[in-house]
Amino acid sequence: MLEIDLIFNAVADAMPGLELVEDPRRLRSAWINGVKELRVRSQ
Repeated sequence: MLEIDLIFNAVADAMPGLELVEDPRRLRSAWINGVKELRVRSQ
């Protein structure tokens, strides 16, 4: 989980104009519970 947090923080630092378009779609599985799609737009 820490690795994903670091990746998202690095993307946010590199592209400060990103904003969330809609709530993230979750991947529902017996083994994995994660983000399937995260829609953003750049200003």
